[in-house]
Amino acid sequence: MKRPGRRAGPAVVLLLVLAGLAAAPGCTVTLGRPFPAENLPALRIGVTTEADLQALFGEPAFRRVLQSGDFEGTILGWGYGQSTSSANKGRELHVETVDGIVNAFLFASSLEPDATDFDLNLAGQLHEGTSTLADAEKLLGAADGRLRLPSSLLFDWFGQMKALQPPAEATQAIVYAFLDLTVQQESANRHVKLLALFADGNGVVVAVRRFEGTR
Repeated sequence: MKRPGRRAGPAVVLLLVLAGLAAAPGCTVTLGRPFPAENLPALRIGVTTEADLQALFGEPAFRRVLQSGDFEGTILGWGYGQSTSSANKGRELHVETVDGIVNAFLFASSLEPDATDFDLNLAGQLHEGTSTLADAEKLLGAADGRLRLPSSLLFDWFGQMKALQPPAEATQAIVYAFLDLTVQQESANRHVKLLALFADGNGVVVAVRRFEGTR
């Protein structure tokens, strides 16, 4: 199967640029454009249109088309970041549409008040074949992302990660994601914490996938 080409859009480049910034003490450098993260609950898979997205979040920072075999989707992204002499924080929203309708979305933030940090250890309470997506959201709170499969959204954002490969029987997924960029002298590390729960059409979890590390 042909894999979609991976190109870093402006929202992804935002974090990379932040890594290269060395803000003077007491100064804050901002990049990107703020967008209303409080509108995230309005996103509906199979319902929200690209016109709705612009009304909710404004003009996207980037738009690109990805194709994988017979599947073709459009990725739209919004991003905003702040850099100080001691920290680099940001928020990103990536949305995949198919034929102009939302097929998947993922939000990640290290900025308050909408930081998406979560306790990955709680994933141990979720069990394949018995737990449901509803159980997961009762345990962890509302998911940061939702996908209707097939989707190229996770590959587009994180690249080829074994932990994010959906099993054949999965038709949907929810995702919890936290990305934090730390800068020490002239080096930068992007800490990634991910939990992807793949489920069948009834919402029963068929795979619990997790990752924590730097990428």
